[in-house]
Amino acid sequence: MQVTTLMLRSPDEVDEYRMEFLQHHKTQLRHDDALVPYWQQFTSALESYDGDLGFGCIELHSSVIDMLGPALATCITSLSLHDVGRGWIDLAIGVIGANSSLKYLSCSANPSRMERAFDLFSSVADHPTLSDLTIHKICSDGAEGYSLFVLAKICLLDGDSGSSKAYRLNFSSNSMTSNGATHIADAITTNSSILKELDLTNNHLTDSDAQAIGQALRNNTTLERLCMQDNELTKVGVAAIHDAVISPGCTFQAILNSEHMVSIDLPYAIGKLCPDFRRKYCYNNELKKQRKICYIFASRHGYGTNYQLLCEELGDLSTKLLPFGMKRVFDCSYKYYAGRVGKLIWCSEEQHVPPLSIAHEILRSWEVTKQEY
Repeated sequence: MQVTTLMLRSPDEVDEYRMEFLQHHKTQLRHDDALVPYWQQFTSALESYDGDLGFGCIELHSSVIDMLGPALATCITSLSLHDVGRGWIDLAIGVIGANSSLKYLSCSANPSRMERAFDLFSSVADHPTLSDLTIHKICSDGAEGYSLFVLAKICLLDGDSGSSKAYRLNFSSNSMTSNGATHIADAITTNSSILKELDLTNNHLTDSDAQAIGQALRNNTTLERLCMQDNELTKVGVAAIHDAVISPGCTFQAILNSEHMVSIDLPYAIGKLCPDFRRKYCYNNELKKQRKICYIFASRHGYGTNYQLLCEELGDLSTKLLPFGMKRVFDCSYKYYAGRVGKLIWCSEEQHVPPLSIAHEILRSWEVTKQEY
């Protein structure tokens, strides 16, 4: 703790500091009154800190929380509370109410405090900038985990606060089960303008939940990411979500016209059946559309239907010529460039001509406007 205090008081800039003890994360360092003087020094130094702060595997006693509260009402933009004891929610609510600069809050592996959950979500809703919220591994009971999500939905998504915040919500590892209820699907259906990411990883959601979520996705074209790994989904549930974004019989043109840009993470044991259109390198809509086309090829490869699809889109003759044309273009542009009399001349690596964009030619043949691709 003394080292932490010295670092905070250092003239060097520190963007992030994590106060994590016992890094194996299996044993919490319990409170000891002998540490109080060091906590006082730490909180005093913290008042001038404006980076990201995380506490992990150390009990935050009520006396410590009383000291931390005023110190955290500064310019920190991110706060993580991992395995810090029952006082976590009181500290979180206090910081949210006092710090107008907070943008990210993560609470994980802390005891459930359902009696104060409504107060927590209400304070998040009223905050001007806090929109990235992680509530991870708080509930061990399925009904309690689902109730936690319902409270968040009521406070953050269903209210009419007039705020323009777009939420990124993580409710992973809360043993959540819906028992056929539809609040998760409703959150996706009716909050397309303010819900950008939803992480439901490692819960107990079933195929019936997946089917409801799939129907909800049909009416939501602004959700950027949905995480559903490590739930109790079979291939039926996975297909229900997958087909909502890309139906089995869709054509390339239908894919390009689709406004869905969602990245969906599904159980890896079943297979990565949904495309991830928002990973790195997908900086714009053109790249996302190209990935959609590649995904259609890949997903139909195992069924042997790519040739039939291309015939329908391009015509039988064009389809037969396409492989030869693509091979020639890539062969000629990799290690050679055209000489003065049209001969192919070997060139060094820095002189390589980039391959022509087959995707561009196909898009032109479909009369897609420049603005669209």
